[in-house]
Formats: sequence, C-alpha cells, structure tokens
Amino acid sequence: MPIVQGVEKLFSITATKRFGKHRFLGSSIFGFSNFGIDDTKVKIGNDKEIVLTGIYALKHLNGKRFYARHNYYLPYNPRTEIQQSNRLTFKNAVIAWQGLTENERLLYNKRAKNKNYSGYNLFISEYMFFH
Repeated sequence: MPIVQGVEKLFSITATKRFGKHRFLGSSIFGFSNFGIDDTKVKIGNDKEIVLTGIYALKHLNGKRFYARHNYYLPYNPRTEIQQSNRLTFKNAVIAWQGLTENERLLYNKRAKNKNYSGYNLFISEYMFFH
C-alpha cells in the first residue's frame, strides 16, 4: 500500500454503488485521483474556486434533491472489548443465517413480513439479542 504524503495524484479505479437510486448497480470510473488530507481545489473563472475533496451525501429539502459536501474525516474506531464482542456476535449471526435451511429461512421471512423488514434482519436481531 502506498504511503501518501501531502496531495499526490495516483491512478485509481473507482467502483461506485447505487447513490440514492433503488436497484441501481453502480458504475466504474478509471483515471487519476488526488489522495491526501489536503483539499483539492479547482479554479473556475478568475475569482472563484471549488473544493473537490470531502464526503458527498445526497440530501432532500423541500422536495428538491441536492448533493452536500462535508469535510473529510477519519471515523473514530475505539476498538473496545464490548465493540469487538458485538462484532464477533454479529459475525457469528451471519454465519448461523448462512447455515439455515431454505425452509428455516422461509419461516423467518414469513414472520418478518408484517414488520417491514426481511427474515435475515429478524434473524440477526434475535440472534444479537439472545447471545
């Protein structure tokens, strides 16, 4: 893995998932990207510049859709014993779901139908609660 000092231009392959579009598979972009903590700015005209780096999110306001830019940040991950224990329990829940027979999965799907979520989500939540 390369270590980035400042802002460096590196070849990138960006695979994007659905961005606010239901059942949209995504797209791929090939080219160069700027990596680093510093902002990447592009001049528009003589006196205006825009900042490209950051985290972009699709927002809805008064029936209109727009993209909002947030400053880049590194997420906090304290790795406490409780957090690690919950992650292990979640991992075991997923493995347990994968080990169910098709009939067992259908039963969970039927139970979850009136709750507006999938049988998978019902199974995981019950597994997490009881373990």
